[in-house]
Amino acid sequence: MAARDGAEALEYLFGRGAYADRDRRDLPAVMLLDLRLPKVDGLEVLRQVRESDVTQLLAVVILTSSKEDQDLLYGYRLRCNSYVRKPVNFEQFRDTVQHLGLYWLRVNQPPPQPGCRLPESAGQKPGVGSQESEVRRRQSQNSKF
Repeated sequence: MAARDGAEALEYLFGRGAYADRDRRDLPAVMLLDLRLPKVDGLEVLRQVRESDVTQLLAVVILTSSKEDQDLLYGYRLRCNSYVRKPVNFEQFRDTVQHLGLYWLRVNQPPPQPGCRLPESAGQKPGVGSQESEVRRRQSQNSKF
């Protein structure tokens, strides 16, 4: 699916408007996101994607012509999975997209689908209790790190 603008991308992902009948659990394997989108910019799309329990684990690759370090920083702060600057040359752009597709669709191991049951400790935020519990467990077993 290729959205014409940020508003359409959000409608598709969240099953609103023209996409209200779409199964919202059926998400793309990866989203290639431009920052300079009409209506709703790419960083706002990313912010909303990360705030939703349904889409927060969606792989998002920012693919943009922006050379602004600020855009790069904001993209990673909003937890994009990758940030790629678009080559100007069409053949290089085609090769870049082909490599991205190969990696994200063939090599990368995505997270489980939403609704998959995880162990209770997996729900903890990293560094909040989970690390300390693991350290204590390993120390009690006298194992090396």
